[in-house]
Amino acid sequence: MNHIPIHKTSEHFQGEIARTRLISEEERIPSAAALHPHRDDYYIFVLIEKGEGKVLIDFEERVVTEQNIVCILPGQVHFPGGNTGVCGWFLAVDSVI
Repeated sequence: MNHIPIHKTSEHFQGEIARTRLISEEERIPSAAALHPHRDDYYIFVLIEKGEGKVLIDFEERVVTEQNIVCILPGQVHFPGGNTGVCGWFLAVDSVI
């Protein structure tokens, strides 16, 4: 049986309660694990400043455009569905604060 992996806070946060990352056209290559359906045990917020993209959240495709914020709750299945020139900010927040 296939299962959907869970990315855990302890694997990415190293004692921190939040992490931020700039998303730019030059640096938008996510890890190989993030390209496949997965869950996280932390909150994710993505602010799209420029560009357009798609993300699948709980297997529903969402189109995200400039000046929008995407919120992914802990446990939601998600993965990118493609983007065009997306720039913005990624914020991950530990769910146990």
